[in-house]
Amino acid sequence: KDPEAILLHETESVRGVVALPDDWSQFTDPEHRSEPFQYYIELTLKSDSRESAYHEFVKEKNLGPARFELISEGQDRVIYAAVPRVQQLAPDAEPVEVTAGYQIVFEGKKITILSSGFRYHPVDLPPMTESVSKLFQDNSRSDGFVAFDAKSARKLMESVVGEAKGQLPPMALPYLEMLERIDLATATIKMDKAVAATVRAECLRAEDAEELDKMVGELVTMARFSNQAPGPSAEMYAKILDSVKSKVSGRQVEVTLEVTADLPRLAADETHLMNNQKQAALSIHNFESAYGGFPFQTPEGQSDEISWRVRVLPFLDQQELYERFDLTQPWDSPENLKLLHETPMPAVFGGIEVLGQAGTKTNLCWVKSGVMGLNDIPRGLSNTICFILSDKFVNWTENNDVTPADVIAQFRALRPGEYLTVSFYDGSVRRIPAETDAADLAQMLDSGKNE
Repeated sequence: KDPEAILLHETESVRGVVALPDDWSQFTDPEHRSEPFQYYIELTLKSDSRESAYHEFVKEKNLGPARFELISEGQDRVIYAAVPRVQQLAPDAEPVEVTAGYQIVFEGKKITILSSGFRYHPVDLPPMTESVSKLFQDNSRSDGFVAFDAKSARKLMESVVGEAKGQLPPMALPYLEMLERIDLATATIKMDKAVAATVRAECLRAEDAEELDKMVGELVTMARFSNQAPGPSAEMYAKILDSVKSKVSGRQVEVTLEVTADLPRLAADETHLMNNQKQAALSIHNFESAYGGFPFQTPEGQSDEISWRVRVLPFLDQQELYERFDLTQPWDSPENLKLLHETPMPAVFGGIEVLGQAGTKTNLCWVKSGVMGLNDIPRGLSNTICFILSDKFVNWTENNDVTPADVIAQFRALRPGEYLTVSFYDGSVRRIPAETDAADLAQMLDSGKNE
C-alpha cells in the first residue's frame, strides 16, 4: 500500500508553505539533498487523524525508507520525529546517513508535516513573504489557491537558468529565461458545474507581459500538436486546450481554462471501457495458448447457442462461475438462464451504458470470420479487427457475433464526429471516426479467413 496515496484519500483539504533555497546546487549537493527546501504542510482529514490509516503507518514505523520515534503523546496531540537513516544517494556512492529532519503531528482532524526549519503552531501557518500573505488572505475562500513569490526566489531562478543554459536546446531557453522576468505568480481553482482555473503572472515590465502572453499561445499550439494521449483522454485534453484564454493588462498576464465537470468522468468511463476490451482480448489469447485456438469456434460437444464469453471465464478469474454452466445446453436453458439472472456479468464485457452496474447486457461483439488461431491471420494481428462495440445489446451469455457487412452498415450510419470503438487481435483498442474511408475499414475487417 502507498501511504501517501492513502493519506490523500483520507484528506479533505490541504494548505501550507514551502521555502525554497537560494541556489539550485542545494538540490544536487549530497550534503543538502535530504532537505533542499523547508516546508510546513497542514492536512485536514475527514475524521480523527489518530484513527487514520496514515497514523497506523507512522505508529508502526513503516513509511517507506523513513523511520519514526514517538517524541510526545498527549490526550489531544501526538508528535513523531523522523530519525536518520542510511541511504545511497547515487548508484556508485557510498551509503551515508541522511538526517530526515521533519516531524509529523496528529491533532484532532489535522495532520501537520513540517521540516526542521519551521516550528509547529496549532493555529497559524508559518510567516510568508508579504506579497504571498496578502494574496492568501484575499483568496482564502477559493476552492484552490497557490501563490509563488518569484521575486523572493530571484536568486534561485537565476541559478536554475544558469544551470540549464548548457543543457537545454536553444529553442527552450527563452521560456526558461522568462522565469527571471516574473515577480509573482498565482493559480486559483473554482469548482462548480465546471472546473475553472485562473493563472496570473505579474511581470517586471509591460513588454515582458506581452512576450509571456505570446509564449502562452505558442505553448498551447505545441500542446495541441503533441497530444498523443489515448482515445478519450486525447479528446479531454483537446477540449481543455481549446478553453485556454490569455489576456494582458499592464504588467499582468491572466490565463484561464475551464473543464466541464462531466469531461473527466466521461474520459475515465471510456478509458475504463477500453481497458475492459484489452482484458477481453487478453482472455482470448490465453485461451488460444491453452487450447490451440480461439474460443469463437464451438468445441465438439458444446452448444453453439452459448457465447464465447462463457468459454473464456477461467481466464478472467471466473473459474467457479464457469464450472456452474452447462456448456452442452444453450444460453437460455433453465440452468444457464438461472446463472444469468443470479450472477452479475463480469465487468470486462460491460459497455459505457452499463459501466459500474451489475447488468446482464453487453454490446462487445466478435467480428465473425474463419480465424482459428494466432497463426491464422495473414494480414497481421495489429491490422485485423477482432471486437467491435455494437449498437445492439444482448445478454452476455448469448451469441451476438457480427459480420464485416454488419460493421460496415453500423459505420455508414455514423454522424460526423461519431466513431466506432474496435479492438484488434493484438489487443490494441482504437477509434474509427465517421470520416474514415470505408475502404480502409473494410480492409481492417478482412482477416483473410472471412466466412
